[in-house]
Order: sequence, then C-alpha cells, then structure tokens
Amino acid sequence: MEELLGTSDDNTQPCDVSDTCVQLMTSPGFGLYTLSHQVLYLEVSQQAGCGDQVEMTLQKNGILVDPNLMMETFCTSMLNEAMDFVKAGYPTQWQDLFMEQGLLCGLDGYRAFFRSEWLQVILSWQDQSGCFKSNSTTGFAHKDNDDESVSRRQRVKRREKVLEDGCSSHKTSVAVGILGGYVRYILEAMI
Repeated sequence: MEELLGTSDDNTQPCDVSDTCVQLMTSPGFGLYTLSHQVLYLEVSQQAGCGDQVEMTLQKNGILVDPNLMMETFCTSMLNEAMDFVKAGYPTQWQDLFMEQGLLCGLDGYRAFFRSEWLQVILSWQDQSGCFKSNSTTGFAHKDNDDESVSRRQRVKRREKVLEDGCSSHKTSVAVGILGGYVRYILEAMI
C-alpha cells in the first residue's frame, strides 16, 4: 500500500510499484486475510490511479492476466470461503473476515455477497451499544504468533485495538462498511 500511495519512508512517488510487491499481491493460491488484502490492494491500485502501473509490472514479468479477471478470480475464491464459514456456523474467530470479504468484493460489484440471511446474522453480532465485540478476551482478535504465517501462504492478522468496553475497532469498522454496502445494494435494487 505504501508503494501505491507513496507513503513509504524512502520518499517513493505514488504508483512506484516494485515487481516483488505486485507479484506477491497478485499471486494466486492465497486465502483468508492474505486474499482479502490482495483484493484491497487491487481496489486501492485502481482508486489511486495505479492500475496501469500494476498491469505494466505484471506484463513486464510475463503475467498477461487482466486485473479485472484477477479480481473476479479472487472474489470467487472469497465467496467460496464465505460459504465455508456459513456451513461451519459462522465461527466467531472468522466473523471479521466474513464481513471484510463481503465489504471488499460486494462494494466492487459482486452482489452474491449481499444476502438477506447473511445480513441478519451480521446484525446479530452487534452489541446493544452498536459496536461489535472482539472475539477474544485477550484483547486480540487473533492471538499473536511468533511465526509470520500459519502456513506458507496464509498471513495472520497481527494486532487489534480493543476499546475499554470490549468493542473491536477493526470488527466494528468492517461491520460499518459491509452494512453500508447492504444499504447501497438495497437502494440500487429499489431504483
């Protein structure tokens, strides 16, 4: 993201993307949080006006995949993961990821993430105060690991800001995002 936005400490310009980063953020085979970060990377690259640079970097390295097709592939994988979470009974440790997947792909036009039964489940996770609580009593949504990854191709979320009342800043933020996506979806369906 630093390369896309030009916010790194080494004074790079926006859209000055490295081969290594583009290859990592566009490689197939990842899942869970890494996959959602790949989708976020592609979305930010488009919004920041870096889509052409990302595509040129891919082509320079012999990867002739249209970023739109890449997004479709990634969102299809994320929808399959979301369906697995549903089948598993919406495990609490993956609730934030479930909402993040719907937010990222749903707002990019993948309407399969907006289902009334999923909306009801997401609303059931909301606390009376309006926030969404952390999934852990330790103050971390996912326990820190000494190892950077659970497996070779799966990144672990490293930290979480839990507020004094137990509200999770991350989980509440993605909930606000996905609920906003549902509002947009409903309004577009009415027009």
